[in-house]
Order: sequence, then C-alpha cells, then structure tokens
Amino acid sequence: DVQREVFTAQVRLAHQCQLPVVIHDRDSNGEVFQILSNLSAFEQGVLYHCFCGNIEEMECIVAAGGFISIPGIVTFKNAEQMRDVVRAVPIERLLIETDSPFLTPAPHRGIQNEPQYVRYVAEKIASLKNMSAEDVAEVTSNNAMQFFGFKNQKSTS
Repeated sequence: DVQREVFTAQVRLAHQCQLPVVIHDRDSNGEVFQILSNLSAFEQGVLYHCFCGNIEEMECIVAAGGFISIPGIVTFKNAEQMRDVVRAVPIERLLIETDSPFLTPAPHRGIQNEPQYVRYVAEKIASLKNMSAEDVAEVTSNNAMQFFGFKNQKSTS
C-alpha cells in the first residue's frame, strides 16, 4: 500500500511538472499500467525502461501512447519472447538501452555491461526489423529526443 501511495504521488508530481515518467515494471500484473492510465500519465509521456513484458503488454503501452526500451536481453539465446516484441513494436515507439551495469548483451555476456555495448542491441533489433543498425540508431535516437523533449542537434550542413 505504501508503494502504491508513493508511486501515485511521484506520477502526480511528474504530471504537475509536465515531465515524462520512466518506469521499470517487473511482474506488476498490469497494476502499474492501470495507475499510469488512471492518472493520465501517458499524456505527458511514459517510457517502460528495460521492458521485459510480452506482446500484449507492449500493445497496451503503445496504444496508450507510451514507449518501450529494449535492453541487451534481446540478444540472449533464450529471449524469443523479447524478439517477438521487437518484431511487433512500431519502430516509432521504440528506444534501446544497455541497462548498465547489468544485462550485458551477447557477445559480452558474463562481464559488466557498458554503454558502448548498446550497438549490439541496435544490431539485433536491426536484424529483427529488417533495417540497418544505422537506421535503428537514428530512429531510436530521435524517439529518445522526442520523449525527453530535446531538440535534434544534428547538423543539416
């Protein structure tokens, strides 16, 4: 009950400050999504960081206007559910991450994760979505800038 109260207060504060919400949701059985929906959090922006859910959960998040971020898990041999999610998620609702220092992507499993390994996540997503890794990097970078309210600093010259 205390967790629910504190979480609700944090989501309300983000809404008052007109800030997006970044969520790490593990095994809440939809309770986090329900709280976010009830508080209209998706209007300000919601990102499910280190998304580990299934296609149905992803579809609910995306339908509400949220984003999901895929970690190095997508490169793991036994992560077929994650790969199914990547195939199904619209690229304009996708971000990528390493979740350093955890969840080190293949081929570096077993050592501490580092931000430089995000390229392996991009490469795996590219292969699953039949895109180049460069295009995945560009689209997901633009998605992140949009979500966090940053202007694209890319030079047009």
